Amino acid sequence: EVKGSGFVARHGDDFMLANNAQWVGFSLEIGPEGGLYVLDWHDADICGGDVLDKDTGRIFRIVPTESTAQDWEGRYDDLRARSDVALARLQESPSDWHARRARVILQHRATERPVDSDAVALLETLYDAAPVTTIRLKAMWTLHVTGNMTAAHLTEALDDDQEYVRAWAVQLLMEDGDPGPGVSDQLVRMARRERSPVVRKYLAAALQRAGEDVRWPLAAALAGRGEDANDHNIPVLLWTGLEGLVAADPERALKIAGSAAMPLITQYVARRLVDADETDRLVHALVSMRKARVPLLTGMIAGLEGRRDVDPPVGWDLAAAALARDRHAAPLAAQVSQRFSDSETARTMVVTLQDETAEAGDRRAALQQLALNQREELRTVLPDLLDDDQLRIEAIRAIASFDDPPLGMQLLTQYETLNALEKEESIQALASRPQYGWMLTEAISEGKIPREAVAPHVARQLRRVVGSGFVEVWGPIDHLAGDKEDMDARYRSLLTPEAVRQADTGQGRRTFMTACGACHQMYGEGGEVGPDLTGSNRTNLDYLLSNVISPGEEIQDDYRMVIITMRDGRTHIGSIASETDRRVTVRRVGQPAVVLARSDIQSIEVSNMSLMPEGLFASLTDREVLNLTAYLRTAAQVPLP
Repeated sequence: EVKGSGFVARHGDDFMLANNAQWVGFSLEIGPEGGLYVLDWHDADICGGDVLDKDTGRIFRIVPTESTAQDWEGRYDDLRARSDVALARLQESPSDWHARRARVILQHRATERPVDSDAVALLETLYDAAPVTTIRLKAMWTLHVTGNMTAAHLTEALDDDQEYVRAWAVQLLMEDGDPGPGVSDQLVRMARRERSPVVRKYLAAALQRAGEDVRWPLAAALAGRGEDANDHNIPVLLWTGLEGLVAADPERALKIAGSAAMPLITQYVARRLVDADETDRLVHALVSMRKARVPLLTGMIAGLEGRRDVDPPVGWDLAAAALARDRHAAPLAAQVSQRFSDSETARTMVVTLQDETAEAGDRRAALQQLALNQREELRTVLPDLLDDDQLRIEAIRAIASFDDPPLGMQLLTQYETLNALEKEESIQALASRPQYGWMLTEAISEGKIPREAVAPHVARQLRRVVGSGFVEVWGPIDHLAGDKEDMDARYRSLLTPEAVRQADTGQGRRTFMTACGACHQMYGEGGEVGPDLTGSNRTNLDYLLSNVISPGEEIQDDYRMVIITMRDGRTHIGSIASETDRRVTVRRVGQPAVVLARSDIQSIEVSNMSLMPEGLFASLTDREVLNLTAYLRTAAQVPLP
């Protein structure tokens, strides 16, 4: 269905089902007889990064019982034997395969000799006068690939009545970069007045090929089209073409940001300027550009995320005072202020933190930023915050920011009084640093912390921060209790079709949330450390058991376990969600994702191990395994019991 500059797809009825669980369909082509040809990767390991079975791929041909495709003489002949004129005439064919194949042959011939003038004349007639846009486009493409569509023809096409002809004229003119000053000016004028979002999308895509002298005015014109602010293509394409220019000319970029009718562009310009250490210019713009303040501040916050010890930019005090009088900008300006590490800001945040009448969200934000900057002002108030019901979780997480044995001891002392989530967060915090890790190891050894309270991924982290001393207390961490073949046989005998049918899917959902939900999602519920299981091959018992019993045999690169050691001694374990030159975003098990400044990172080690521990079923009862398996086989979300 048409939507803005592009389309959205909606699921229709299934018209054919694959006959094999190893089906991996990945390409569709129309054949010369009108049949649908489908390539099937046909691999049991659909999530792996490598092709394991290179000899099992298949090709399927799907045709109706009675085809309505019209036959004609020579339909199955070798098109290479046809004349140029005959191939040109095939651009009118309702068979897309024949039209496309004819274009390829003519393109090849044009590299060896000029295409027959009668064929060119026929193509020009089709391009000029064909009643159907698709035929005009096919003629246009054929003229272009044979060298018979001149720049003058394409320039004229910029004023064509058909939007897709205008769009393709933009693309073909920009194929080799700069189209020349006259055409460049026309493209900028089009960007200002063009009525079709499709053509504006092609203009935005052309930015990446244009020289700077064209890119700046073209980007400014497109950014002023407010009707495209929520388009799912144009703002992203526009930013892709503009991003590389921002740091080179911040003033010009800010001028576009200030006049842009697309908040996303304004926001991204601000974020990029922070990355380029042009925050002083940004602060000046915040005072003068009243209408752009909210997206500018939003981008500024995104650019400062994960960075600590950032000094306030020149003029921030005056700017903050002005922004405080703007009811729309004031909350965001306060968040920006919290990102700076000067003593006055820290004192203000501590006051907010200790004010029990302040908004809980403001207090949490202050606590998070003080912890990120490792402010001494926070260290002294943290013990009291552990008694605050609203802030206890964040206070526990903040303790991991400091290497402070008394704080670690307080966590251990209060452990028994905490609820289940708070206990889990406490163990995560204590596993993040060597001194805390030793304290936790001793508590496990003495029975003060139950061994089962430490999740396998936390045990791996403790092995990292404590070393062999933890292994002496814990024992082998990656060893799977029992033989894998025995475990496979045991669960196959348990998970019979009848037993799974009688299991409780609602209870299975509850087990999923407890055992799997910290890392995996199903039906939009759960964590993002591991792959989303909604679309996985989870109804296949072979697939299920192989991934549960031996999850480390095949791991996608995006979900490999990463161990990040910070310069201050703290350790993070998870998987990398995204990274830039300045920041690394890490997905962590059972905790919010964390943004780390590269300048604070000492080392990043990518492990060949999976974050998922081996033998997950071993920690569950048989009934829980049955319920969980039944839930994994559902086709839609089920209610909790």
